[in-house]
Amino acid sequence: MPSAQPPLLRWDRRNTQEPVTISSDGLTLSWETDEQFAWLGSQTTGRLSSGLFTWDFRIDSIAQRQIGVGIMLDPPDWGFFGYLGAGKNAWAYDAFEGAIVTETEAIHKGLPTIRDSGTVSVWLDLKTENELVFIVDGVETPTIRLPAGAVAIPAACLLKRGQVVTLANFRRVE
Repeated sequence: MPSAQPPLLRWDRRNTQEPVTISSDGLTLSWETDEQFAWLGSQTTGRLSSGLFTWDFRIDSIAQRQIGVGIMLDPPDWGFFGYLGAGKNAWAYDAFEGAIVTETEAIHKGLPTIRDSGTVSVWLDLKTENELVFIVDGVETPTIRLPAGAVAIPAACLLKRGQVVTLANFRRVE
């Protein structure tokens, strides 16, 4: 008997910093005001475990600044900067810099960058291998090993007005 599909992945209004807004369908995160902040983060409603998952972070506008998309483990830890890659158990693909960041350190550099818009796909295996792979406009990044039994929360952090990220193509792979 096939397993039930998880609900659609959506941005979590309770765990999104203002003035970042979420579209009415819950799929698009955007910064539309002129207010200035260091980083503004958002988590999704997903608490992913014991499975194989894929989804896309479609970066509709990078606004010529850093933007981070990725995961953090439950319980959430944004670190002291508010940047997704600042926390101990968080990994962000920095689309502007072309690096995977955790604990404020770039653990993989020289990866493809996104200058205007593009897609960052995620392959998350929490069933057998406990690993995370980002795919940037079709190019796979190095594998990130995750602890056994991890529960992952897809998330993003924005740095500037005009940045827009949309969740797409979420599915559990069996």
